[in-house]
Amino acid sequence: MSTTFNDLPPELLVPILSPLPESSIVRCARVSREWNAFATPVLYRRVAVYSWNKNAKTRAAALMRTLAQRPDIARWVKHIDVRDFYRDFEFLTGQEEEREEVYEHCDRGLANCLNLESCVWPRHGTLTTSMILALSRLPRLERLELNAKSGTYEPADLVRIRQIRALGLTMPDKPAVDVLQRWFQAISDAGREDGEEGGLRDLRVICQSTNYIGDSMLARLAPYLTRLETFHLLGCPKADHVGVAAVLKVCSSTIRHLSLENVSLNFDLAELAMGIELPRLESLTLTLPTPPTPHEPFLKGLLQLTAASPLAALTLSLPATVAPPSTSLVLYNPSVAQQNTAPQPREYPHFTTEFARKLAQQHASTFRKLAITRLPTPLEAVETICAYCRKIETLIIPVHQFDWPRLAAAISASSLPYLRTLHMSYPTSPRIRPFIRHELVAVTVLTELAASCSLTLEQIGQINKVYEVVRKWDKGTDTTSVVLDRWLGPQFPEAFQVVRA
Repeated sequence: MSTTFNDLPPELLVPILSPLPESSIVRCARVSREWNAFATPVLYRRVAVYSWNKNAKTRAAALMRTLAQRPDIARWVKHIDVRDFYRDFEFLTGQEEEREEVYEHCDRGLANCLNLESCVWPRHGTLTTSMILALSRLPRLERLELNAKSGTYEPADLVRIRQIRALGLTMPDKPAVDVLQRWFQAISDAGREDGEEGGLRDLRVICQSTNYIGDSMLARLAPYLTRLETFHLLGCPKADHVGVAAVLKVCSSTIRHLSLENVSLNFDLAELAMGIELPRLESLTLTLPTPPTPHEPFLKGLLQLTAASPLAALTLSLPATVAPPSTSLVLYNPSVAQQNTAPQPREYPHFTTEFARKLAQQHASTFRKLAITRLPTPLEAVETICAYCRKIETLIIPVHQFDWPRLAAAISASSLPYLRTLHMSYPTSPRIRPFIRHELVAVTVLTELAASCSLTLEQIGQINKVYEVVRKWDKGTDTTSVVLDRWLGPQFPEAFQVVRA
């Protein structure tokens, strides 16, 4: 008796459909009523509108209208990510009714998402108090990321959202920062009422143009962050090692992911590392100090801070405003090659081979990812990392020097048998990049590089190009060839996530 796909137990359809791209799931939903019943929850499990989508605002409004009018669909939604939406001033005079309808759809749409676990709404001027109230009533909401600059909502109402365990705040102004202590205490108390360890597990703050998150505020928030596992500060110019230490001391036994990017110029990593051990730290993201501040104590502090940690991922970068002329990338140009390999000024930070060796020896058994941005990195340092850390899965490096045979040998299948992502990142600051000539390596060169890597390699890229590594089998010759295809993965490429403008 022959068996068809329809003979599979229905419960197996969900794990089969889940990894498929959205377009494929849509086609599956049209096969039959049975398939539709299983494909629809998968299709609407995560809904997202990004700012780079065509007609993003219109699509976002249509999404919220659907969720408001179709509660049967809204109940399948577990993750909402809306990166663009209409602001008040974008409605013309005479469109008050349309504006009210759009925001009414937001309120009702969120309220209908009874199983919502994560909400990302970072567009300034689009969050309202009624939306906050709708979010506060969702019992399964655990993660919230929002633009915390007030004006369209009442900051005091944030305290109503007590069920979350992960929080991301972008551009918090003073009225929003003033309620943080009360909000964090409410979250902590709510956890204890449910019989759990109270408090946030994940806190991410992006200030950039605001500076209300400093040492004194971090010290006041620390007592409610004792169970913190992820701590991320970006662009907080008043937060230095004193405030960070206040937080890490209360959660040193639980912290797993730490990211400190573009914080105070007075931040002293060596001082922070004194007296603090992080036995569970798995990933660390740091921005090196701006020259002429010496970088050797900073790198030594990094090694000291992670001495007792099972470090698996390290991301290092220089501020976007800093980049020496000698890191410009012009390939196959003999007249500039000498300039590209010229010695760097002594005070200028770079990822030295000596530091690479110490880092690799310290974390060889756990290291999985290295991402370096705008930090001059000699090929010897890359070879050292690859020689010691054979379990690396992600490698993002500045293309400062090129010796393709040596690079291919360093990242070959025999050297890095688990490599999944390889990207040659920008070597210069985004602010000066438009004035520097960047010649992309021929795709044939990248293809040869990918062919020398492990069969696990899925993605390869350079500068602003990302490719999917596809292996095609030729039946006639019984051989497999490597082809680089357009990247269509569901996730934004990691290479671009680590680049901070």
